[in-house]
Amino acid sequence: AGTAQKQAMDCQREHQHQKGRHHIFCDTFQTALQVEGENKERNNQCNQQEQHIDRWRGYHGTKAEVRMVPGEESEEIIDNPTADNGVKCHQSDIPCQTEPAEDAPFLSGLFQFFIHEKRTCLRCSPDGKFQNKRGNPQKNQTENIDQHEAAAAILPTHPWKFPDIPAANGTACGKHDEAQTASELFAFHIKKFGYESIIINNNPETVSTDYTTSDKLYFEPLTVEDVMNVVELEQPLGVIASLGGQTAINLAEPLMKRGVTIIGTDVAAIEKAENRDSFEHIMNQLNIPQPKGQAVTNIEAGVKAAAEIGYPVLVRPSYVLGGRAMQIVADENQLRTYLKTAVAINEDQPVLVDKYIQGKELEVDAVCDGYDVFVPGIMEHVERTGVHSGDSISIYPSINIEQKHKDTLVKYTEALAKNLAVLGLVNIQFVLYNDQIYVIEVNPRSSRTVPYISKVTGVPMVDLATRCMFGEKLKDMGCGTGLHPESDHYAVKVPVFSFQKLRDLDTQLGPEMKSTGEVLGVAKTFREALLKGLTGAGFQMKKKGAVLISVRDSDKQEAIRIGERFEALGFDIYATSGTANVLNRHMVATNAIRNVDEPSPNIIDLIESGKIDYVVATSVKGRHPELGSVHIRRTAVERAIPCLTSMDTVSALLRCLEGDIKIENCEMVDINTI
Repeated sequence: AGTAQKQAMDCQREHQHQKGRHHIFCDTFQTALQVEGENKERNNQCNQQEQHIDRWRGYHGTKAEVRMVPGEESEEIIDNPTADNGVKCHQSDIPCQTEPAEDAPFLSGLFQFFIHEKRTCLRCSPDGKFQNKRGNPQKNQTENIDQHEAAAAILPTHPWKFPDIPAANGTACGKHDEAQTASELFAFHIKKFGYESIIINNNPETVSTDYTTSDKLYFEPLTVEDVMNVVELEQPLGVIASLGGQTAINLAEPLMKRGVTIIGTDVAAIEKAENRDSFEHIMNQLNIPQPKGQAVTNIEAGVKAAAEIGYPVLVRPSYVLGGRAMQIVADENQLRTYLKTAVAINEDQPVLVDKYIQGKELEVDAVCDGYDVFVPGIMEHVERTGVHSGDSISIYPSINIEQKHKDTLVKYTEALAKNLAVLGLVNIQFVLYNDQIYVIEVNPRSSRTVPYISKVTGVPMVDLATRCMFGEKLKDMGCGTGLHPESDHYAVKVPVFSFQKLRDLDTQLGPEMKSTGEVLGVAKTFREALLKGLTGAGFQMKKKGAVLISVRDSDKQEAIRIGERFEALGFDIYATSGTANVLNRHMVATNAIRNVDEPSPNIIDLIESGKIDYVVATSVKGRHPELGSVHIRRTAVERAIPCLTSMDTVSALLRCLEGDIKIENCEMVDINTI
């Protein structure tokens, strides 16, 4: 794009001495440039320039063609629009058609910027004469402008109504494409209603939003001030904040206070879900259980709340995305350290202190029209609560959930979505513990699992949500309500990590999201789907070799069964002293090795020797690379050895290793047909 622009500008400067008269119309025909001269001579000598300019696509509508438009002596800018959606320029037979130039490159944004920078003080009056920003006629505006511009007329293919869609792309790893997929799909679906769309994306370093997705694309910070700049410039009908993740939804209230219309789930619903007191009131009113918790605004209040709730507790700042700064603390010392160093705590930024329940985590994405609720499917996480949902292996349809619990999940989802008056998408996370379903959190917005569940169920969730926002009812869409029938295929979503590229980062999974991608395995059996997913995520299915085990005290009983299963496969087992003692006492032959802080040869030397095929390390986590447990995990990752930090993930891997299915024998599945 930069090369093409430079070529065009070089050609233009080369012909500055030539005289010609051209009009250029950009934006909404508010800016015009007139260059005096002889058209015939100018047009003959600017063929090369015209070839470049013809490739600029109109920024205000993807179906627009930019072309050279010769003018005559008249001061008029545009004649009457033609009935066939073309615009005829004065005394010219060349119409500016609304059909797209098929080979138009990614130059539209640069073109708009180029024109805007040269004539920020100009706009055109109704009679075609130049005006300044205050609307006063200007006679000599062309004196300070290069005489090498081309004419362009851009005609919108839809009415000028702009639902503005903030796409919540955080700049941290793992918070990009999934969070913005709903915004992009909305941009496609909104065209059916005759509207144009704008996406604001604050993640230009990946350019993960294609410029052809929406009618306009802004790369701007997702702050109130920057979004308002776009709103004031574009004057949209409203803003949709519930399709871009937590960052976007946090903007809903300040935008509303500045007079912006919020389309879809409104600020009142968002506040009821995000405000702890309001949410607890709704939960009590609906008689839906949730883990005990409090919102605190200072350290002493946090310590008192944790003592009343009982350790361990899950602490996190409110209004965050990706589990940022979320942590499980086991005692008062850890809690005080967290509140002093990890978060800012005050009246405006409360910290949530919740009872940590270690159970089976379940997740639901649903569509609500304000009256009825449609649930495409229920997702089951392999890892227990305590691991962020974005870092968990997710299974659809669920394999360990009884029908009574599925009915309860749907019942709770319907009650919460209706009570909150959700209009569009809603995400709810649950935990199953001691035969009881608890609600962990409700997000009245799209989530990163919307693309996943839409793909594996065949339900176009964003399309349905869009239609709900514009007044349609689920019952009239033909999708039904309640729980969608389960698929006869299993789909397993496995996270992908980039730990090798992130130096000194502890790889142990927890409440704070660390994955940077995901893969999907689909098959007719769960084991085969899991095998596909793990293989796609980079796991090598070695059925013999050596495994190193170093686990915390709370995992040692589970380590016994894990050790037995590895031993049955023929693996040699190595373990640190505490884990080795437990395994040997339970008749699992284990080689004890020295720990990190002991003389060589120790555990680090063993990992670096290349003898180890898998590492199971769940010992104490930390943010300091000098910690022994962190050193073990970092060494394994840097040697490209699979390092598993959850006992549930290890069990899932063993389920594949124990089977007789090889990846080369797996049946190929067309995801469009399931």
